[in-house]
Amino acid sequence: MEIYQFLITLLLWIMAKKQLTLLQQKYLDVAKLFHWGRQIDFTAWFTGVWDPRNKQTETTLPQLVEMNKLYSRWYHGQLIYTTSKRASELHVPHGMTCTIAAIRFKHAIECEFIPERFFRGRRFEIVPEFAFMTDKAGIAFEYSTKNNFKRPSLMRRKLQKYRETLARFEETFDVRPVVLFVIDAPIYEVKRFAKYGDANFYFTDARSFFGVDMKAQLTSSIYIWGGDGDTYSLRS
Repeated sequence: MEIYQFLITLLLWIMAKKQLTLLQQKYLDVAKLFHWGRQIDFTAWFTGVWDPRNKQTETTLPQLVEMNKLYSRWYHGQLIYTTSKRASELHVPHGMTCTIAAIRFKHAIECEFIPERFFRGRRFEIVPEFAFMTDKAGIAFEYSTKNNFKRPSLMRRKLQKYRETLARFEETFDVRPVVLFVIDAPIYEVKRFAKYGDANFYFTDARSFFGVDMKAQLTSSIYIWGGDGDTYSLRS
């Protein structure tokens, strides 16, 4: 009888350890959107400030790692976190850039975020880094590195794949789809590439994108519209 009671107690303890608190679930939901995230990125998501010391974050992330909900590794002297056990360190710089972009949009507008894994799980023809839904449109975010931008055929193929996917995007989310390319290249090169776009595309260079005030991410006129090649805000 005592052994039976002990086993019941042990089972309940194990179940309690696996059960997420509301706070832990909030952090895990954010981690599913992030490609890779540092401790300060999680803090910035919730507070709008990249604070290196935040007790809530310092406590919650290790708990999720211990529960095997998150995976961590050292990168350039700091821990970074991901939900994927098989995530490659080769993709960390790209993933961190996408994470910071998502945080900036989060504090610029009230919206719903759709993680990359949603599109992969439904086998979309092309998969954005993430998307976010506003009351007027759904914006698919695409970040292009210097290396990718130096491959013209790859970039034009991406544009075409997005064109072919826009109808499905609109059908899935019931909003007007827009694709935003943020490209790590000089602005004059981005302007030249924008000529291959159309009314469903906006383009900007990474320096301009990350250089504006975070709360002005949508209202700053830094986005080249594929419809006419002029520069607008995403609020336009």
